Amino acid sequence: MRKKLALILKLSVAFLLVVLFASCGKNKGAMKKISGEYSYIIVDGGAQITGYSGTELELTIPESIDGIAVLSIAPNAFYDFPCLEKVVIPDTVENISSAFVRCGELRHVIVGKGVRDISGAFADCVSLTDVDGFENVEFMADAFRGCTSLRKAKIPSGVLNCDGTFSGCASLTEVEIAEGVAELVRTFENCTSLERVCIARTVTRIEEAFSGCTSLISVSGNENVSEYRGAFRNCRLLKTVSLGRFVTDILDAFTGCTSLESVMNFPYELETYSASFGGCISLPFIRVPKIRNPESERAYRMSDDFRGCRSLRMAVIDCAAEPDRSFCAVFRDCDSLETLTVPEQTLRVFTYPGYIISDSEYTGSSQRVLNLLKKYQAQPSVRVTENYGTVDGTGYSAIYGAVIDAVDPEDELSQIELGSFSEYTETSYWIGFDPNQETQDRKIIERTFLFCLVLSGGGSEFDDRTVYINGLKCYSN
Repeated sequence: MRKKLALILKLSVAFLLVVLFASCGKNKGAMKKISGEYSYIIVDGGAQITGYSGTELELTIPESIDGIAVLSIAPNAFYDFPCLEKVVIPDTVENISSAFVRCGELRHVIVGKGVRDISGAFADCVSLTDVDGFENVEFMADAFRGCTSLRKAKIPSGVLNCDGTFSGCASLTEVEIAEGVAELVRTFENCTSLERVCIARTVTRIEEAFSGCTSLISVSGNENVSEYRGAFRNCRLLKTVSLGRFVTDILDAFTGCTSLESVMNFPYELETYSASFGGCISLPFIRVPKIRNPESERAYRMSDDFRGCRSLRMAVIDCAAEPDRSFCAVFRDCDSLETLTVPEQTLRVFTYPGYIISDSEYTGSSQRVLNLLKKYQAQPSVRVTENYGTVDGTGYSAIYGAVIDAVDPEDELSQIELGSFSEYTETSYWIGFDPNQETQDRKIIERTFLFCLVLSGGGSEFDDRTVYINGLKCYSN
């Protein structure tokens, strides 16, 4: 028994010694070393440069230090380094992420063939104008963010992440996106001098990639893009965009595009959609597609889609989402609106005193209803309309249609009783005449919101104007 205990004790001590030596070796390798003007540490068997004390204007990073291959440059190793104007990265180096941030005098960079990661490497290098190499780079998120003097940009074919790569490059005018790039996320955001861009056919997702590109006038090559999320927001000079046939998601894609006149091939149905046309003051036509995703449909805010669209003449709303505001509140900025097509459930939300839809003329008061009846006299299938009723206790109004076989102009009609809204499932309603006369039973031939009052929200934005909704004349009370 004692021999067993002694053996276990020896093994335990040996194990602790192995762990201790391994830890010491690791710490020893991570210790900073100085070699000439460079400081470095050992990482994964190679040297990682952590600092530089020299004053060279044009610097070539060494391939090795003290006989150890230089594999990487540590983040912030050259942060805000003064005077450095040119740097050459050798082929041995693989990672330079965030290494040269805010080198304000840096103008020229040559990146070696071995470099794979340049994420954030040259962010805010405001004097940088020339970048060469980096054909094999895979990660370049925020690599040149804020490089306000950079005029040309290239994204190589093997890039896996180019999020925000050239964001804020205000002087950028030429862009090359190689085949193989799959996503553009904030890639050219706020590149205010960029006028034209050809998107690689392999790109399927654009998220805020060109948002704030206020000089952008032409977009091509995007026929295979399926997702547009804030893609062209505030591109104030963009007039026309053509979408491909694989689009599934459009969210806030064109908001603030004040010169936008057409979006060709806009889909009839999408998986997800959010308001995308607010502030498009030059757009004459807007289609709101059907939304397959229930959560996206519930979140849709119709008022945001038509905000500021003062040139809008025609709108088609295919989605079943309920409007978040009243009719006149949704379209209050649409001074040119002439024609609107909406689902019946949308009209249901719009029903409210203040705005009339009718296929003949305004019939909102009892006296006008009577005048209309007398006007049409005995013509068949005269639709009788009246502001009436509530929905589940909510103060909505509705107009019902009824068939009158004949109306004697000499009769003094006193009221139209078309039943309460909650009883619309009944097939018969009373049409009242003078109380002294026999009451007649008439069947309602249609319960529809094509003849209904529409929310005005108490405003007068549409006074003295006519809009055709679902093909019927609409005008204010």
